[in-house]
Amino acid sequence: MATVSKYEPTQVQEPGRAAARTIVADVIGAGLVLVVILPEILRIFEDELGGALPEGIRLWLGGAVVFTAGLAGAVTRIMAIPRVNRWLAHFGLAAGAPPAPRDSPGMTGE
Repeated sequence: MATVSKYEPTQVQEPGRAAARTIVADVIGAGLVLVVILPEILRIFEDELGGALPEGIRLWLGGAVVFTAGLAGAVTRIMAIPRVNRWLAHFGLAAGAPPAPRDSPGMTGE
C-alpha cells in the first residue's frame, strides 16, 4: 500500500470517507427523484399505456438507485488512490486545490 503524505487532499487521505460521502449524496439525489418526480412520470405512463406497467417497477427502480450509488462510490474510491489522483492531475481532475496559475509572458496584473 502506498504511503499517503499529509499534504495530499483529504479525498486521498480518507478515501473510504470520500466514497461514503459520494454514495450518500447519490442516494439522496436519486432518492428525491425517485420519490418526487418519478411517481408523476409513472402516472403519465400508466394513463398512456392503460395500466400496463409491471408491478415490480418501483422496486426495480429503487434497486437501480442503490446500484448506481454503489458504483459511484466505487469510482470515487478508485479516484482517491494516490497514483490515480496524480494521473488525473494531468487532465486537471485531481482532488485538492488546483495548481497556481503560471505567469504568462506579456501579461500584467493591471
